[in-house]
Amino acid sequence: MKLEDDFLKTLQSAEQVGDPRWVKSTCQVQLEIPATRVSYALRQFADANPKKSPLTGLEIDRAARNWPQPVFGATGSAAGSGADIRPRADRVGSRWASVPADIRQRALDDAAADAAHRVMASVKDIPLGDKKTVGNAFADPQISSRVRNWITSRPMSRVDFQDNLDVEIALWPPSRASFRRLPRDITEP
Repeated sequence: MKLEDDFLKTLQSAEQVGDPRWVKSTCQVQLEIPATRVSYALRQFADANPKKSPLTGLEIDRAARNWPQPVFGATGSAAGSGADIRPRADRVGSRWASVPADIRQRALDDAAADAAHRVMASVKDIPLGDKKTVGNAFADPQISSRVRNWITSRPMSRVDFQDNLDVEIALWPPSRASFRRLPRDITEP
């Protein structure tokens, strides 16, 4: 568990670029971490845990050479902790206006779980090396649970309460390209 903790600390060492930006009640923060720092930590983990890691340290080094950028960066947006997310003011007449906060929250949680399922399904064929794919890694219940939890814990960058009582959300990371960094998240405790 020590190496997993060390790896998580490496990820948490991503540095903030600039100051937080506030847009109404939403905070946006940009973070960056050098790819070399991530690949080094991944290699340490893989070398020390050959049975847990889907890749060897050498495979990680080879894969890291093909990463598309030298720095991983992202901007995250989130409502303040405990925010009561409601339909936009211009949609007060919608059917969601009378839905209690706990039911709205359950709908948001269900939408996040559905988003995690869809994202994981969309990236399962990405190769990790040695004829292994992200889907092979997801076959391990611990790994799939960690990744699912990681996805559902991402900030909501968009929420749309629809008149048919569906709710549509967008979570960061919004694109399949973000999963080029997935190996670091597979080992996140």
